[in-house]
Amino acid sequence: MSKYLSISSLVAQVAPEKREQVRAAMEAVPYVEVPIVGENGKLVVLIDAPHTRIIVETLDILKNLPGVISLLPVYQHEEQETASLLAEERQ
Repeated sequence: MSKYLSISSLVAQVAPEKREQVRAAMEAVPYVEVPIVGENGKLVVLIDAPHTRIIVETLDILKNLPGVISLLPVYQHEEQETASLLAEERQ
């Protein structure tokens, strides 16, 4: 049995006057966190999902939210853990 982990970080440029509304809309999407919101409309967006396919689907949702001007990918990481490695970590 394997477990996938996919992490992506982005910088979103949004309309500055809509930054809090966009943040709330983004954080309503599963697997999404927005830890930093700049007054200039730049947001740091983190996506921590169980598979890369979900990251891609989430990006499509985020880019189509009202107020989003652009999304710039910064980091992407994926790894697979086997059941035995997970068991060792739990001990």
